[in-house]
Amino acid sequence: MKTTYTFTKLFLLVAIFFAAVSCSENEKEVVVEPEFPEEEVVSSVTPNGETVLTFSANMNWEVTSSAIWCKFANGSTSMKGEAGDISLSLTITEDAWSVEESVVEITLKMGSEEKVIAKYTRAGKAPVITNAEGEEYGEENPIALAYTNNGVSGSFSFIANYDWEIKNENLPEWLKISENNSQMGGNAGESVLVTFEVAKNFWANAQDGNVVIKAKKSDVSVSIPVSFSGIPEGVIAVDGINGTAFWWKISADGKNLWKDGAESEKLMFPLSFNAIAKDNAYTVVKIEEDGGFMWVNDESHSFLSVEDDNAGNVVLTAQENTTGKERLAYILVMPQKLFDEIKEKADANGGVYDNILLNSEGKDLIESKYDAYVALAFKQEGTSAAGGFKVLKYGYENIPCSLDKTSDMSRSIATEYGISPESIYSLSVESSVSLTINPLLSEWNYECMGQTASGNEMMIGNGIEPTELEGAPAVMVNSTETMYVIFISNDAQMKALIINVE
Repeated sequence: MKTTYTFTKLFLLVAIFFAAVSCSENEKEVVVEPEFPEEEVVSSVTPNGETVLTFSANMNWEVTSSAIWCKFANGSTSMKGEAGDISLSLTITEDAWSVEESVVEITLKMGSEEKVIAKYTRAGKAPVITNAEGEEYGEENPIALAYTNNGVSGSFSFIANYDWEIKNENLPEWLKISENNSQMGGNAGESVLVTFEVAKNFWANAQDGNVVIKAKKSDVSVSIPVSFSGIPEGVIAVDGINGTAFWWKISADGKNLWKDGAESEKLMFPLSFNAIAKDNAYTVVKIEEDGGFMWVNDESHSFLSVEDDNAGNVVLTAQENTTGKERLAYILVMPQKLFDEIKEKADANGGVYDNILLNSEGKDLIESKYDAYVALAFKQEGTSAAGGFKVLKYGYENIPCSLDKTSDMSRSIATEYGISPESIYSLSVESSVSLTINPLLSEWNYECMGQTASGNEMMIGNGIEPTELEGAPAVMVNSTETMYVIFISNDAQMKALIINVE
């Protein structure tokens, strides 16, 4: 009986073992592997709309959204469910919506594995820029600039729905951002004031183009129309003159000019400036003093030369003042139509501009109503520093003079008359040449001394006769031997000219 019990017990143990093995094999057969969709779904979505996501899950699942702007029906960015054919509603919101597009990934997790099964691209919102009043810039509300007395500039407020910046390279060539501008960009929602200027060389004509305002960190941009109406008809602007029109000094030799009272800041001729008028409809008018009268565009009484290419580029040069007196000149830049009317009246008045363009019978300044057209008003010094004398041979050929500090005659003159060596000049000519001499002094008298190198006095050829030299007092000398002439002004200034006869 004992053996039978033992066998039975052993049989039961074996049966239990095989049953356990069989059960383990059955459990292995029911293990499920997750099956994900073969391809990702890529779609575009818009805010405030719904999108349906469908997929099949062969086991319990969980989905997550990578962006807060894409949420499931439960109002969250994650959701769970059981195996089966799944259809989920996705809500696309305006959360974190900007002008740049953004992408959300939907990740499906089953078991210990996960995979991105869908990507949705939310388009960026339309970029918009408004002014401080909330008016959107565009074709109906462009950036418009106009000429004022101070030039061409305008300040405009910008409020954008993106972080933005403006660069000169994104402006038309005729437009620039003012150097005084504190900001050339701003953050979304921030109001920024930007000042634009029109380059002066573009004032003469109307201009148009676009201001491109780009996003700081993307290719998003807004193009705003911009226009400039051009300088008004009949208005004149002058560029390139550093200072007001009144008054400028010109050196007696015609080489330098400076603002009155600023001798240390001398400029050299030629002087260039730009005349700006609508469609270049301007004219340069010269009014110059000669012989006590003012002359308008009269080349026979002119000491200023004007070169004008009729495109706004004007160049001035000056001549030496041989009158011995200070003289005036005005350079006016006037609308062509206005000067044509003035000239027509002057022509009807026998070519005289008195009480038309000039006042006080032409001996004083221009009529005050034309002062606004004065680009430059000059006073030229009355004593030339070039050679100390103006001498003409036979009345038309210039003869150069030079300082003479060291010759025996120069030293003798300096000792006898007490004249500074800096005021003694000399020239050389052949015998019996007629010379007309202007000492470039105001209200002077003269003494003539004919003498040879040995100091013997001599008679002066045909004598000395008062005459005129380019409208200025002068003396005429005809000498066969070396001589000198002493000139004494009413203020006791003395100068000497030695005439060496070869």
